[in-house]
This record gives sequence, C-alpha cells and structure tokens, in this order.
Amino acid sequence: MTGVDFRPFAHLSAPNAELYRRIMGSFVQAKRRFIVHLRPEDVHESIGGDVPAIVDALSRLVEWGNLRADPDTSRVTTVEDFHRARFLYQLTHAGEAAEQALASYDEALGRRGALQAVALTDIATQLRVLLEMAQQDDPDPAKMHLSLRSLVDRFTDLADNAQAFMSSL
Repeated sequence: MTGVDFRPFAHLSAPNAELYRRIMGSFVQAKRRFIVHLRPEDVHESIGGDVPAIVDALSRLVEWGNLRADPDTSRVTTVEDFHRARFLYQLTHAGEAAEQALASYDEALGRRGALQAVALTDIATQLRVLLEMAQQDDPDPAKMHLSLRSLVDRFTDLADNAQAFMSSL
C-alpha cells in the first residue's frame, strides 16, 4: 500500500496516547455541534488537564496531520499579543477519517462476542415471512429476494458473533 499516509494514527502508539484520544474526541464532538475551530482553552474546557500539555499535544497532532493550525488574530489587542503565537485548530480530513475508523473499530470490539437473542427472534420472523410467501400462488420475487438476503445477513452476523464469542473463551 504505497502512498498511504498512516501518520494520523501515530498518536495511538505515542506517549500520552490517552491525551491525544481525548483531544481528538473533543474535536469530533465539536464538529457534531457544528463548531469548526477550537482554541487550546476550548479543548481544556472540554477535557480538563494541563493547558501547556494540551498545547504541546495539539502541535503534535498538527505534525501528524490530524489537525490544522491557523493563526488566531481575533483576540489581538496589543503588539505583544500580535507577536505571541496563538492558533485556532481544526480537524483535517485525514484526522476525521482516522477518528471514524477508530470509532468503527471500538464499536466492533464492543459488539464482539455479545449474545444476540434479538438475532434469533429476527431469524424466526424472517422464516415465518418466507413461509407465508412460499404458500402464495404467485409470490413476489423481489420481496422473496429481499427476505432471503435479510435472512442471510442475520445468519452471517450471528455466525460472526458466535465465532468471536468462542474465540474469547
């Protein structure tokens, strides 16, 4: 896989990985609220912790491509403020994709091995529907196809979960 940049995942194996994950989580939450830019103070308010450590972590996340830093000139009132580096941080496309991938991974691990009584009920319901359609004089092939696909999907999910459950024993 040449040409693929995995740097947005570098924070997972770096020291302070938990801090990086919390910071990235705060950006994901902000984006869900339609907030595009965050200042270090905003991140601190969201996750707590040490502000200098957060600023350092933000810089590292910019280096890895998870965030973009833009100069923050909105609060400049003096010459000293102008010369002091202040940034607004924004989630990059690569950073957002990495967080989506991690959320999918976390979700899959959370589901893994869980017993699915609901799946058995769904399978029984689908089988009843198929039986009713089979007893019709002229069953609708499209509905039959969709029901069979749904049944196959449910069996596949159930088999995957059973395999994960057995491997966790």
